[in-house]
Amino acid sequence: MPRVRYGQVHIQNCLYSSSNAHYCIGYGYKSNLYVENNAFISAAAKKTPWKNYATSGSKKDYNITTVGNLNANDFQSKSGSAEYFIPSDHYTLKAYDSSLVQEVVANEENGAGATLDITSMTDGIDAVETTSSELPTSITYYNMNGMEISSPQPGINIVKIQYADGRTVNRKIRK
Repeated sequence: MPRVRYGQVHIQNCLYSSSNAHYCIGYGYKSNLYVENNAFISAAAKKTPWKNYATSGSKKDYNITTVGNLNANDFQSKSGSAEYFIPSDHYTLKAYDSSLVQEVVANEENGAGATLDITSMTDGIDAVETTSSELPTSITYYNMNGMEISSPQPGINIVKIQYADGRTVNRKIRK
């Protein structure tokens, strides 16, 4: 549930289901958000999918664009001279339709959501449990920015495991 200041942020295909949410996405000073195809499904998330923190005080610069979200209206709002951040001007990323987000995120095989299986947290990870006794054919590590790395780094990492039967499993791990 991001609270953004000083950044261009693309928020896509996230599931907001918290019953305790005061807001789901907060935008503040110098934020430039593109909020696309997310699902706001709890009563609290539907009530306040976003909150503008950039209108209090003298620092009012912000941009926000929302498109295709489930249970939230499309809108565009701006204060200041910065151009709207449009992700497709910089990269291509295919989004699921917002009506599919809950189903996709809830499916553990997709590697989304809280899918980290750790047997010990005392000094890092002792073991990551897999769903098959088959050995992987390849293991690739990525940092949280999606850049491939040679081995897990301190913090959160993504592990892509490919199996001989063609399955690919993605996991988040902490080192």
